[in-house]
Formats: sequence, structure tokens, C-alpha cells
Amino acid sequence: MGRLVVMSGYPAAGKSTLAAALAARLDFTLVSKDALLAAIFQAMEGAAGDHALSLRCGRAAWEAFWMLSRAGGDLVLDSNIKGDDPYERAQLERLAGRIVELHCECSLELAQQRYRQRAALGRAAQRTEALDRKRAALYASPLAIGRMIRVDTTVPVDVDEVASAVLRAFG
Repeated sequence: MGRLVVMSGYPAAGKSTLAAALAARLDFTLVSKDALLAAIFQAMEGAAGDHALSLRCGRAAWEAFWMLSRAGGDLVLDSNIKGDDPYERAQLERLAGRIVELHCECSLELAQQRYRQRAALGRAAQRTEALDRKRAALYASPLAIGRMIRVDTTVPVDVDEVASAVLRAFG
């Protein structure tokens, strides 16, 4: 049974940045739903603004994400998981292994600013340019799966400190 680090928090809270650095530091495999989406969208020759294709590719990316999440080994799972969504909750509960949740915390205003900055980069598969309060609320609370570590992402994160906390949480 592997060790799983599940990232949570607002979109643009710093989950992907921390997940990549943490996976490298811990020598865990990174499973990123956004990376899967980008690869699928590119393979399907999607163009920026093709929202219908982005939605279809997003569904495929989610299925690939959950499949890889159950593959075993030591993993860092990077995605926006809605803990109150019945399907996503069921997928979380199917995960096998010891789980640590890393909840990335920042203000909604900062997440919204970062989200706008990210949208300005022109990621082809990104469907929205702004993070509204209603959508943000879906990700505000921790998932409450496994042991939880809160990480303040309003300041530079000490990845070594977070890695040590994760390893202690695994026991």
C-alpha cells in the first residue's frame, strides 16, 4: 500500500507549484489532472476557446487521474477536488493507502488575482478567466481525508519543512 499526498484548496492557491516541488523532494510520483488535461487537449489538436472540447478532454483527464491515483506507489495527487461532490467523494474513498491531505491556504482575493494572472498566460484548455465566489466555495474547505496539514501559500513555502511534516504525518 502506497503513501498518498492529496492536495486541496482554492484554484490558484499554489497547489500545483507545491505539489511538483514536494513530489521531487519526496521522490514520489506526481499525478496532475491539469497536466493530463493539457496533454489530452493538445493530442486532440484543441484550440484556445474550444470550450466543448475542453470539457470532453477534462472528463477524460479526470478518469485518467483517478485511474493513476489507484495504481499504487507513493503519489502526490494534484487537482481541484470538490469534497462535497458525490462522485469525487466516492473516488477519494476508493483510494488505497495512507493519506495525508495538504490544504493550501490563501485568501480568496489572492486566489482570484493568481487565477486572472494564470488565465492571461493563455492556457488553451482553461475555460474561464476569473474565479468567482460561487466556484471558489466548492474548494474552500479541506477534504477531511487522512491526516491534514495546512500550508500558508501567501508566502514562499519551505518545501523541506512541508516534506518533513508529511513524512511525520505518515509515521
